[in-house]
Amino acid sequence: MNSLTDYSTDDAPMAMEIRSDTLEPISSSAKRFVFRLDQSGYLDQNSLLLFKVLNSADTQQKRVNCFNGALGSIKRATFAVGDFVINDCDGADKIMTLLNFVGKNSQLRNNFDSWYYQNQLHFKVQTGSNLNETDNDLAGAGCIVIDPTKSGMGGGINFQNGITNALGASVNSVPITDVKLQVDYIIMPSEVQNKDREMTAKQGGLNLTFYDSIKVEKNIPAVAANTTQVVEHRIGADNKEVHKIYMTKMLTADSSGVGSKYTTYWTEQRIDAINQEEYNVNIGGVDLFPDNKWAPSSQYDETSNCLGSDLQVPRPVYYADENTATNGLGSGINGTLGRYKPLCVDLTNGSDGILGSGRTIGAYPIIFKYARKPIGVTDTIYKTGKEGALAVDYHLLVSKTANIKSTPNGTTVMVAY
Repeated sequence: MNSLTDYSTDDAPMAMEIRSDTLEPISSSAKRFVFRLDQSGYLDQNSLLLFKVLNSADTQQKRVNCFNGALGSIKRATFAVGDFVINDCDGADKIMTLLNFVGKNSQLRNNFDSWYYQNQLHFKVQTGSNLNETDNDLAGAGCIVIDPTKSGMGGGINFQNGITNALGASVNSVPITDVKLQVDYIIMPSEVQNKDREMTAKQGGLNLTFYDSIKVEKNIPAVAANTTQVVEHRIGADNKEVHKIYMTKMLTADSSGVGSKYTTYWTEQRIDAINQEEYNVNIGGVDLFPDNKWAPSSQYDETSNCLGSDLQVPRPVYYADENTATNGLGSGINGTLGRYKPLCVDLTNGSDGILGSGRTIGAYPIIFKYARKPIGVTDTIYKTGKEGALAVDYHLLVSKTANIKSTPNGTTVMVAY
């Protein structure tokens, strides 16, 4: 009965504050920066890196690449508790661009994100008259090309020599300096934080479940033009729960103009498309798709499924098939025809959450089957060949858990896939 007449309240204090700090790196070099996070509160997801692009002293003005800007400079990101690395994302430039960048509306990327990434990439419809010249500056009417003026690349195509990816670049690249970490902490009342600590201790420590990115490097040798080439890449994922597979590839050195003005706007952030290519994935001896995915439209749909939203680029940026080239929709020299075409596989089962929503792989490796029939340099439609060697990266998103526990002997960390 006492409980019925007890009108006292036991509300926890809810006054909280948000504290912003700008952290200097505890150690740094030309290409590596290390930051230490304080145990001040709950780290907010809006924390970000700050940097300055160093103005070049030579006669040619330089800038980071137009596509994803300074994001393309972050080659590797690691997160550690003490001396134990919890997450190590190799190839962060490619996978983070896929997961967080290309699914956004182009207006949002140019009008808002460009302030942070220091990039601009605007397209326009060409008004020329020759529909057959799809791989040079004289692209015909209706061809989608990059607008160099709006993209901050005015002065002509030859003005851009030496542009590359800032941190992983050559001597003539754009250096990034004065790198800092802007962090936002959510500071809860001490009573709330103490209760959270007690609850965490009762549960056996802090349990984190997240997606881990695993990068696997492969290559495909050059092949004769107009010849079908079939390769199978084996990807080990023993006892790991895989959610997504993203295949990225770049022509290395061939008649496609790699290293010249053809790749000025995209630099090493491009994912080259082949005019005819198809793929399938074999898991446990069974092909994932009944037939190889060979149609660019079907490949685009699978890519959108993996990203969780449409890949928001103009059509010729993804498509490089003969249909697109013959109709004069994309220009090669201005960086549109087949410059960004990831091939993706969605292995999720529709369940919510991270654990249990992917596909568990046994000891038998994943087999990624890929075939191409590349066009040659002498072709009158493309003007540039696609028969050269390919540098291939596979990015696997897998489930990962980490348990962090405070003990009298210090902090212990256990990680499991």
